[in-house]
Amino acid sequence: EGYSEVNQKELEGMQKQAWLQVLEKEFPPVSKEEIKILDVGTGPGFFPRILAEAGYSVTAVDYTPEMLEKAGENAEDFLFETKTGVCYEYATSMVLLARAAGIPARYCEGYNMTKQGTSRINERANYYVTTQDAHGFPELYIRGYGWVSFEPTVTDAVAVTDKKSATDMLSRAGIMILAAALLVLLFSFVYPWLSHKIFIIRGRKRSPKDTVKAVMHRICKVYGIENVNTSQEVCGLVHEAAGADITETALLFDRAVYGEQMLDEHEKEKALEEYIKAYDFYREAKKRRGITNR
Repeated sequence: EGYSEVNQKELEGMQKQAWLQVLEKEFPPVSKEEIKILDVGTGPGFFPRILAEAGYSVTAVDYTPEMLEKAGENAEDFLFETKTGVCYEYATSMVLLARAAGIPARYCEGYNMTKQGTSRINERANYYVTTQDAHGFPELYIRGYGWVSFEPTVTDAVAVTDKKSATDMLSRAGIMILAAALLVLLFSFVYPWLSHKIFIIRGRKRSPKDTVKAVMHRICKVYGIENVNTSQEVCGLVHEAAGADITETALLFDRAVYGEQMLDEHEKEKALEEYIKAYDFYREAKKRRGITNR
């Protein structure tokens, strides 16, 4: 199918052997197994057929409308029937699926530059490429990025190690989730104590006025008291909830905020002392009554 009458006669006659001899003159002096042939734009595949029948490994690619229609049929068989193929089937299928989803896509061919080292021809080469490295792959147009290459082809190595890789990934994921859960649990226990200690350290570095204001706000946060309450109301709520006395802190707060009076270091330490007692009373009350962590 696709051959002219002249082509068909040549394939069935002596001309086929003559063509083979012409082609083989261009090949390097190595065994057939070492030669990989890629024919791009092959049309009906006249020369690839001759070489394939002679025992060579041949890959032939065409871009005619007829070929593209056939490629679509092959992709359908690949996706829903055989589910086995080489880079051509994987790349073609991804291109067709992407276009069906409205994503601009194109089929590309090139070479995998994976073999590092010197070649027989150029000892200074960083890579050497042979026809065995010929590869088909899709490119999709991603808005904002342009044409992006993808590699959908599953190699034999990936297929063999797929189950092991999946198991390893699940094991690592499980360990990471467990470690994260332990960290969260540890943090939930340590954070209140750590936050309490950091507040005291920072409070001793602040000015007396700023420390007293911070202590009152901190006590309200620990006990869950809204900021709409006056200092005396806060004092009563704290005593009612846990039995702590912050009367001195409430008076110092009023002097600092409303009286705009200067406070000294002794008064700052008094406010911090009452905060520490209020915090300890709160912790004890929480143990007895199950007050929510803050």
